[in-house]
Amino acid sequence: MELDYPYSNHMVLQRNKDIILSGTSEEKEVRMTFLKKEYKVPVNDGRWQISFKIEQPGGPYRMILTDDRDMLVLNDILVGDVYLAAGQSNMELEMRESKEKKLPSYRSNVRIMTVPKYIFPFEDDNQRWKELNEETVSSFSAVASFFSYYLDEDIPIGIISNNKGGTSASCWIEEEVLKSNNVLKGNVYDPYYDDLPSLDIQKEETEKYYNIFNNYQKELKEYINTHPEMTLSQIKNIVGHTPWPPPKGYYDYRRPGSLYEHMFKRTLYYPVNAVLWYQGEEDSPQYMYYSELLKTLIQSWRRAYHEDFPFFIIQLPEYKNSHFDEIRRVQRDVVRSIKDTYLVTALKTGDPDYIHPASKEEVGKRLAYSVAHYLYEKNTPVTPILDEETLTYDQDMKGNDVHLIVDGHACIGHIKNRKLIIPVQNYHMLAYANDDNPKVEIESVEGIPASPFRIKRKHP
Repeated sequence: MELDYPYSNHMVLQRNKDIILSGTSEEKEVRMTFLKKEYKVPVNDGRWQISFKIEQPGGPYRMILTDDRDMLVLNDILVGDVYLAAGQSNMELEMRESKEKKLPSYRSNVRIMTVPKYIFPFEDDNQRWKELNEETVSSFSAVASFFSYYLDEDIPIGIISNNKGGTSASCWIEEEVLKSNNVLKGNVYDPYYDDLPSLDIQKEETEKYYNIFNNYQKELKEYINTHPEMTLSQIKNIVGHTPWPPPKGYYDYRRPGSLYEHMFKRTLYYPVNAVLWYQGEEDSPQYMYYSELLKTLIQSWRRAYHEDFPFFIIQLPEYKNSHFDEIRRVQRDVVRSIKDTYLVTALKTGDPDYIHPASKEEVGKRLAYSVAHYLYEKNTPVTPILDEETLTYDQDMKGNDVHLIVDGHACIGHIKNRKLIIPVQNYHMLAYANDDNPKVEIESVEGIPASPFRIKRKHP
């Protein structure tokens, strides 16, 4: 008898949602004992599944699974809230690569799991649940680690890190969904496959690339281990930057739909409380299609889970000459248009000259405070929301002068209490901080930057 991935010792099960435990057996029946309840299910064509729900958080618990031949015992199981930390490299970036290197302290009720990366030669590495502590934090997502630290809830917290650097949102959307969307098929999916060489040449080019890539990674890891005081940016200035990009084609993890199939679906039936999404950098050169990509991703993931769970979207930080301004605008507009999505600004945490900011603590903190505010009803600081009709924010703001663009002309506005005061009565277009590397002048009294904006009015 075997249990399907990712169920294991040390896991956190999502409270108040249907859990579907599944696996294989050569016998006719599988039995489970958990929380003083007995379950019995038949085995059909070698497979079985048990459905159950737990309302109250708690643990640690023991689960016993048996058939007529084997017995599996899972220990140290917790029940609480599970979060899916998804996206690309800035969510993937490990704690040992960050400026901070570690958390101030650790709680025994926080558990983590990293989904194995789908990368040539596609070797399976089923990483299991672990307790987040001084040893395990080193190779875990820095943003997700700080998120768990600042969330500071009494209930157990589980985090599934499912992300991959250098990936477009199209990698995380099911291939059939991409092909059924005319905008994405014509502008994202089909162009990827233009002018590809034969499969043999694709494999040969991929093997050559990963020879170079693996040697680089070996040198990089050795340097990280021997120079723990340095940030990833500092180290890469010495050893050089990652060989990029990998060859396109069948063996490329950046292929549209590939990571939906080979990473997202690995944990598809593991219930979560919300998605923490940090992505958009790879799509910035083709920002004009990002709105369709992000909306489609949110809708397709919710359909796959059969649930409209919350999405917390980290709005990209500063980075020069990048089209990040356009991506930020899309992220803001998507949150305004799709229910139960929330914007977490990352401005003032970026590095204008480096796409991977070394410090991840502030981003993780803002993310945690947003989740605490919207899901746990805590009075924590969150990204200010602007009412575009009245130009009024939903919280107290710092009283600053603000550089604005009104109908193409620069002017100075002012924040008074919650109100943005502008020097004109009527306008067609009002914009603030529309730049890849903007100057932040609007922020809450707690210091959380407001999102840049561009407001269009049909009638002045």
